Amino acid sequence: MKRSLLSIGFLAMIFHFSLAAQETRYLPDWASLARHNQAPEWFRDAKFGIYFHWGVYSVPAYGNEWYPRWMHVKEYERGPGQNYYEHHLKTYGHPSKFGYHDFVPMFKAEHF
Repeated sequence: MKRSLLSIGFLAMIFHFSLAAQETRYLPDWASLARHNQAPEWFRDAKFGIYFHWGVYSVPAYGNEWYPRWMHVKEYERGPGQNYYEHHLKTYGHPSKFGYHDFVPMFKAEHF
């Protein structure tokens, strides 16, 4: 009895250390993440989407996501510092010369 308990304990210890040896450490960089290709089988065919509040409107970094709607309206003011038209006129020029579509090539995820 004592011998079988000792054998079971020894096997459990070997199993525990073998699992610990298989653990992979990852660094917070792209190269480390690229080495990680383990995923559940269902994940490869799953329909997975992410919704986030980040878009071209973050290029002018003024106001909020309503920037393209209000950059053409002279009379609209949401309070101190929120006159989109005046800001766009001073920073980029008239909206007919520098429109919202001109921000698209400037939208990059370099610090994402």
